[in-house]
Amino acid sequence: MYLKVVLFKAKALGWLSRALGQGNGVMVAGRFILRFAPSAVSKLARGKRVVLVSGTNGKSTTAKLIAEVLGTKYSVAHNHTGANMFAGVAAALGANPKAEVAVLEVDELVLPWAIEKTKPELVVLLNLGRDQLDRLSEVRIVSNKWRSAISADSSKNLSVLASTDDPFVVYSAEGAAKKIWFS
Repeated sequence: MYLKVVLFKAKALGWLSRALGQGNGVMVAGRFILRFAPSAVSKLARGKRVVLVSGTNGKSTTAKLIAEVLGTKYSVAHNHTGANMFAGVAAALGANPKAEVAVLEVDELVLPWAIEKTKPELVVLLNLGRDQLDRLSEVRIVSNKWRSAISADSSKNLSVLASTDDPFVVYSAEGAAKKIWFS
């Protein structure tokens, strides 16, 4: 019941943000959810088939394509605005809590957290580039974090769809029990 109240208030805050011309309301809603229901992402992801998409380039397009395809058969929670940090993930799940599937574009540094919280069925790893070193530190460090998060999947139900064109992505994906490669 408490989570429903938080989601209702988050939705109202998002509406207010849009009405006042202060943005699209996604970030304020997501931050509200995380602040007042810290376990919301895990609860909202439970029972859903979750797909996470991450990489330096192509996340938005790839996630949108997957969401559109799955949307022909299932109700889908998707962060279509490109809000791919913690609040964006919470807002996407909170905006459609009854969805059967969640397709979430996830920032490179947020991916380990998202794997832990959402217990995805599939993680799509696109690439890791050096264009954001000011924010990501060293690409090797991000790759190690991805590999640790993927290897930590205790259920072994996680499949990873990964690009063979990027050696950092290959290294990250090798920790998965189930791997599907693309080029």
